[in-house]
Amino acid sequence: MLGGYSGGPEGTAITAIAEAIQGFVMARPMSFVTDVISIRFGTSDRQAIWANCMMPLAFNSAGVDVLLAVYIVVTAGPCTEMLCDEVAAEAIAQTASGFSTLSGVVACEGVKMDYVTGMESRITSEISRAAAGMNLSEANEIVNELIGKYEEILKSGKAPVGKSFTECYENRLKPSKEYLDLWQKKKRELEKMGLHSIERDDKTSLKRSGGRG
Repeated sequence: MLGGYSGGPEGTAITAIAEAIQGFVMARPMSFVTDVISIRFGTSDRQAIWANCMMPLAFNSAGVDVLLAVYIVVTAGPCTEMLCDEVAAEAIAQTASGFSTLSGVVACEGVKMDYVTGMESRITSEISRAAAGMNLSEANEIVNELIGKYEEILKSGKAPVGKSFTECYENRLKPSKEYLDLWQKKKRELEKMGLHSIERDDKTSLKRSGGRG
């Protein structure tokens, strides 16, 4: 818990790394699920993103090859631009830092019933695929730009609740046109930051471009 007994981002990062070491030594899992989550802002605020990313980077710098998974817990609700920006910031940072698995998304910090949909996982998947291979400098530039879009709203405690699962999905569990259109709009914004479209069967994936613009 960032802001709890471990203190600020530095102390929390050290605690999280120690927890992962303990987990691998005592339980010997194939992978270890860990998460730095802010007492106030879920996992999408600047300090929580930094502290989370220190875990895989610390193991990598020590030459230790482990599989680490992390949860994405955002403050905004489904079918909102802020949720897309929060997910993008985390997915890009975590992928570039070396996490093997991104879990979630937990919208509305997990406190509102029925405010989680499959679209958030789709968004995470497409962004993380696009960020694969991105170096830390590239990722840092884009993540800082994304955080700037929602940081003040996060601090104000007025994140949009968005729409429930039943409002976001139509018959036969298809995402609503509104949500799909929103995601297409946000993808175009991500293109301008350094990610661009790549044609696939579903024509929804993203891929990192060589430069910005």
